[in-house]
Amino acid sequence: MSVTASATDQYWAMLANELLAKLQQPDTRMQIGTGGWVDNSPVAIDTAQSVLHSSQLTKALTDVYKLDDFTVVATARVLAGEAADISEAGLFVDGKLLFVRNFKEVPVQDMDFFDVRITIPFKV
Repeated sequence: MSVTASATDQYWAMLANELLAKLQQPDTRMQIGTGGWVDNSPVAIDTAQSVLHSSQLTKALTDVYKLDDFTVVATARVLAGEAADISEAGLFVDGKLLFVRNFKEVPVQDMDFFDVRITIPFKV
């Protein structure tokens, strides 16, 4: 008979803390691009994806914090003139794509700035 274990709150909090520490390293970057939205819907995220569909720029993170014990938030700021209509973002740690977010196109060229946030919940 096989028994499956369940993770405890302490485990999920530990993972969130470890990710928070990783995202605060100087080599962590957010790539931002235009390939996340097609025909009025988000492009499906492939879990084997290693690059963005259409990366336009790479930014250092402007903020990384824990929203609660189990949720990490990473933010990068895109300034007017750095990109046009953005719709995808990816968090890269040690050169590896770990998280992807696709969203409805944002016309950054019409704004002073736009903060791109990726929220990573370890427990819902």
